[in-house]
Formats: sequence, structure tokens, C-alpha cells
Amino acid sequence: MDKQKNMKSKYRASDYNLDLTVFPDGIQKEINDELKNLSKTRRGQLCKSYETPEDFFTIFYGLRFVLRNSNEEISKALNTSHDYINHTLEGLNIEYSDDYEINKQMFNEHYSNLQKRRENGIERIKALDVSHHPELAEILDDPKKVRIAKKIVKSGTCGDTFADYQDFIKQIYYFYVIEGISPKDMCKMFNWYNGSMQNWLKKMGIRRTPEEGMRAKIKNKSQNYQKTYAEGLKTTLKSQIDFSNPRSSKNENVFRHFLAIDIINHFDNTIYDVGVCCKNVGILGAKETDIPIFIYNKKLQCLHRFVIEYNGPLHTDDSDKINRARENGWEYIPIEDKPEYSRNEEIINERARSFGNELAEKVSKRENGCGDSTETWHLIVARYEYTEKEKL
Repeated sequence: MDKQKNMKSKYRASDYNLDLTVFPDGIQKEINDELKNLSKTRRGQLCKSYETPEDFFTIFYGLRFVLRNSNEEISKALNTSHDYINHTLEGLNIEYSDDYEINKQMFNEHYSNLQKRRENGIERIKALDVSHHPELAEILDDPKKVRIAKKIVKSGTCGDTFADYQDFIKQIYYFYVIEGISPKDMCKMFNWYNGSMQNWLKKMGIRRTPEEGMRAKIKNKSQNYQKTYAEGLKTTLKSQIDFSNPRSSKNENVFRHFLAIDIINHFDNTIYDVGVCCKNVGILGAKETDIPIFIYNKKLQCLHRFVIEYNGPLHTDDSDKINRARENGWEYIPIEDKPEYSRNEEIINERARSFGNELAEKVSKRENGCGDSTETWHLIVARYEYTEKEKL
């Protein structure tokens, strides 16, 4: 529900019909762990805008994973800026997906990668020649900045992972300037509260030009421009949907476009190229096909091909299409249209999300050599290898 917030009111989970006690166990545990580890200062900050810290976590986890809201939808629900929502989701590490398990998996992979980079970076820092980095040498020789660094390390707010103030300065300089890691990822790397790094970089006088910052984002893929663009497409699509004259064909079209937009959340685009055809095409001989999908694993160099048939109430026998699909190396998957899809784009959107997850599981099982589709998988690999030989 939308809530108009004025300066005197505070956010409460009950205003959004959200109740922590009925959340899935995994989410409840994560929120309770967050509450246990909350500092007194952070509690005070949250209580300025939220009835209790529990309301804060319940609202954000609930809107994200229970109601499955996008960043823009959360921004509208809380009547606040996109920057605040993006910053808060990043601070909670729930910015990756609106599916809790997928988000957790993506965060763990990202966090593990950052820890490996830190381990490798620490070894390189030991051999770092400061004379080759004038800005770093200047900071280490600046009495004012040295005092600030000593105070930060002594206070313990940056953790106990630094040998001394020099190690602290060298690490944040190395990872920010030389490695080009973003401040938000450095917070994850060092397990700091989101925003601490920006403050410390400012105090140390460590800066990047806008051009250097853009190059770093591209290098480290710290900003997913494709996902941001997809969020905008989904919002635009919702605004264009008209269910005043519901038809199965219209439901199919909405499902197709939601799937094409949302599928990015289910496949790592550094590994997979994914294509969803948004026009009916004849790929199985002369037969019309509803939704062909190509999923190509760039690392394994293997191609997955699926053909989705959206079956309305008047659909005919599809055994011929199933046989044609199998003969041509495609896996045929039927999707059933349901009456509740009409006049409710959120239900179709949810089905597209769940189907994207099912597709990701199918691909994972195939690539791990298990599951019900092993025979089809071998056929697809064989046909792909054969096609590549034909090109030669």
C-alpha cells in the first residue's frame, strides 16, 4: 500500500500489512541476526524515521522478498527518493534480486569474490613501492591525515584487520585507486557499514575523477547497467498494460515480455547470453512457435534451446510440436494460461519470475549432468557441435 509520509510520522510495518512473524524462517532469522548486531548509534538513526528498528527491517525485507517489489515500487511505497532506496538495499545486501534464495546466492558469490580479491591484494600491498604513487606517499607524510587514520584504527570502527594506520591507508588506497573497487564493494569486502568508506576516503583525501570512476565500474562490473535498464523496462511495460479486454493472447504477450525482462535476474550475464524471442516465429518446420529461448554458456561454450508454448483454453493437441522440437534439439515446455491472469499483471509477472527460476534450475541440472532432461541436453550439445563443424 502507498503511504504518504509527513515530517512527524514514522514508518511502521503494519502500515504495509507486513508482519515479521509470518515471514519465511530464513528471512526471519536474517532479520533477527541483523537486529542482534545493531549498534546503539545505528538504532538511534533508524528510530528517527521508523517506529522501531524491527519495523525498518520488516518493511525492506517484506517489500523486497514477500511482495517482490522493484526498487522503483519500494520508492513509491515509502514515498522517498530512488537514491535512498538503492543505498538502503545495498547496505542490507538485498539489491541483487527480489527472490530471497537467488539474492542470497548472488550475494555469497559476490562476497566470496571480494574476499579473494582482498587476499590477493594484501600480498601485492606488501610489495607496493610507495614512491611510484605520489598521492599515497603524500597522505602517509601528512600529519593531519596520519592522526585521522590512527584515530580510526584505534577506535576499532574499521575492525581488527589492519596492522597499523599505515596498513589502513595503503589498503583503502590500493583497493580504491589501483584496483578500482567501488566504495560500496569495499564496505562489503571489509564488513563495514555502507557509507563508512566514502567518509574515510574523503578524510584521507583519496579521490577518483569521474572518468576514473566510470572505468572502474566497467572494469569491476560494480554497476549492472543491464539490470537497471531492465527495471525501467518492466515499469514501462506495467504502465502500458490494458486489461479492459482480457484475452489469452494478451496474457501470453504480457507473460512473454515480463519473462524477457526478468530473466536477467536468473542468469549471470558474465557467463550466459540469453535471448527470448518476443515475436511468434516458425522454427519447427512450418509450425508456429510461441516463445523460443536461447541460453548460451560462454565458458562451457554450450547452447540450451527451449521452446515455450503458451496454452490458452482453446489450444489444440501439441504432440506434433513436441516431436518436432525433440527431433530438432529443442526442449518443449508448455505454460498453461489461467483465468486469474486476466486483469492482474502482478500474477503473470510472478509466473514469469517463477518460470525464469525453473529455467535456471533446468540449465544448472543439465550442466551438472543430472535431471530429467539429460537426453535432450546431450542432443542439444551434439547438434551445436555439429553446426559448428558445418561452419568450418
